[in-house]
Amino acid sequence: MLPRTRPTPEFIALAKRIAQDNPKTNEHLVSASVQPLLKTFTGQQLRQIMCAMLGAVIVVLLIACVNVMNMQFGRAALRARELAIQRRARGDPLAYR
Repeated sequence: MLPRTRPTPEFIALAKRIAQDNPKTNEHLVSASVQPLLKTFTGQQLRQIMCAMLGAVIVVLLIACVNVMNMQFGRAALRARELAIQRRARGDPLAYR
């Protein structure tokens, strides 16, 4: 596979054929360049802003996941305490272990 920045012979031949078909507008066109679409339509500043926003979203999701985890642990602790009280009230022998 060729690197993205190096044009293939097919692109070069296509550029030459376009230059021959339209000599008035493409008289200096002798080669072709290949650039990623993201690099062509977005600037460096926009990409940096998008990366910063993605980082902020990841941080918020991480905080939300930790919050849900803490709530579940708290609920489990209360439930375990409640079950221990119920076992003692019934006289369950497992309650004293």
